Amino acid sequence: MDLDKSEPLGPVLRSLGLNRVLAALVSRVSVAQSITQDDAFVRVAVSTKLSTSQLNLRLDGAMTPLPGLTGDDCDATSGWSDDGQKLETRQKLTPTSAADLSDEAFVTVRSLRPGGGELWEEVTVVREGSPTASARRVLRRK
Repeated sequence: MDLDKSEPLGPVLRSLGLNRVLAALVSRVSVAQSITQDDAFVRVAVSTKLSTSQLNLRLDGAMTPLPGLTGDDCDATSGWSDDGQKLETRQKLTPTSAADLSDEAFVTVRSLRPGGGELWEEVTVVREGSPTASARRVLRRK
């Protein structure tokens, strides 16, 4: 994660209910990702100094559980954009949410930049069909 090129994550985390101090701490944590893909999944191994997790993003649009902000799994769906350049994941904000994912979701759009040296993760919190907070995170290839 290139924290200098990334936008602050604090507003997104506060929109999800984290207090200001915790959001500020989490925003500064360095992140490393290892991403692989096969016909059915994009797999993202996420490592920080605090934790590690594995995201298995199904490419067929079916719901799959992913770790949520509180550590509990929340259902999510993923799919490629029409041009195949962006992978969008929409995740429920809480494990028990019954809201439609177009009305309420944590949305992550991943796209590899030209040349392949950077991956952009654009994260947005959507409530009542409208974005409430967003940030672009920039990851660089090692």
